[in-house]
Amino acid sequence: MGGGAYLGHLFWHRQVPSLPLQVLVIRWEELWENLPEMEALKRKLNKKLESYHREFSDLEIQLRNENQGLAESQKSVNFKDSSQTKIFADRQKKFSEKVMKTQQEAERRQKELQEHHEESMRILREKINEAIKKVAHKHEADLVISQNQTSYYDPKLDITNEVLSLLKTEKES
Repeated sequence: MGGGAYLGHLFWHRQVPSLPLQVLVIRWEELWENLPEMEALKRKLNKKLESYHREFSDLEIQLRNENQGLAESQKSVNFKDSSQTKIFADRQKKFSEKVMKTQQEAERRQKELQEHHEESMRILREKINEAIKKVAHKHEADLVISQNQTSYYDPKLDITNEVLSLLKTEKES
């Protein structure tokens, strides 16, 4: 008996479940689009972004005006006079520090907003997965796959609306 016969023999005796596999399908895109929490999250994010945009637009205008003022005052500085040169250099330094602080604050807020969004999405995904598990358990399903992972499925296997309904009722209670 050669090695090939032995390997074939091993594969024939693997344990394979004899029961049929119960598979359900979820349409993720539709689920995300119709989820009330997703709309609320988008509104909240847009509101914060608009607020930051207004605030930083105002700061940008102030910095531009201040920069223009520095450029104008530079024309009248007598750089042979060390005291005038020092005063002007101090103003430039303070302006540069102000620009840097504004940039750092913008980056900090953007990072904070991104982290908040990611955490909200993580929590939302957990809620969705729990709802999918409940619906799958109710149908005694072994597997739930995304519509995008299939070439064809019978529409009766689609649990998207049932999951959406469960999420909406859980939100209301």
